Amino acid sequence: MFKKYKMEYMKDDGGVSSVDFFVNSKAKRGGFMHRACVIGYLPRIDDIGTDYGKYRANEDVLMGKRACKVSYIGRTWECYSGQTCLAKLWDQLTKLKFLDMSLISKTNPFEGNDEPTHEDLWEPDELFGRFSR
Repeated sequence: MFKKYKMEYMKDDGGVSSVDFFVNSKAKRGGFMHRACVIGYLPRIDDIGTDYGKYRANEDVLMGKRACKVSYIGRTWECYSGQTCLAKLWDQLTKLKFLDMSLISKTNPFEGNDEPTHEDLWEPDELFGRFSR
């Protein structure tokens, strides 16, 4: 399983920006894990372009918070695959004081029973396996 959730939001200048959340499942000894990451411009409360030097520490923290993983031994009790990991990543991002995740969604979009709109992506092994036949 490998999925992409594209989320669009209005920027301060009136333009539209988007950010992509990805989640995939990986088998491991004795269970499996979900891994999630976010790629794209996240809405900031401040203007990073004015003095990048003073934000370097914030960016280092952000890089550590742009990915998440959750391991499972048995099965999960999620409404859809990857939900726990995606919700955890969203919560980590909302705790960063220099981001304004409410521009994307007022609530965590991954916590409800309904799965947000997503695109199923090819797993690399699955994709390249098709060409080796």
